[in-house]
Amino acid sequence: MEVGETSFEKLATNYSEGPEQRNGGRVGPTLISRDHPQLQQRLRDDAMRQRMESELLEQWITTETNNLVKAICSRENDL
Repeated sequence: MEVGETSFEKLATNYSEGPEQRNGGRVGPTLISRDHPQLQQRLRDDAMRQRMESELLEQWITTETNNLVKAICSRENDL
């Protein structure tokens, strides 16, 4: 996928198979700790990049970060 080729929202709406299909690919807010371990690392490493390269984890994923908020949750406040 080339930059500017199409929108992330259109791709997600057309090709996603989960509930994110109805939201233009938006998932969250969510805790990174609930993601696939390799995706967790990529999100931490590439936090400042908006769109990351597609990657095969257990299936193909394409991620686009709209907003990353670094936070620490205490046990009683975990989501």
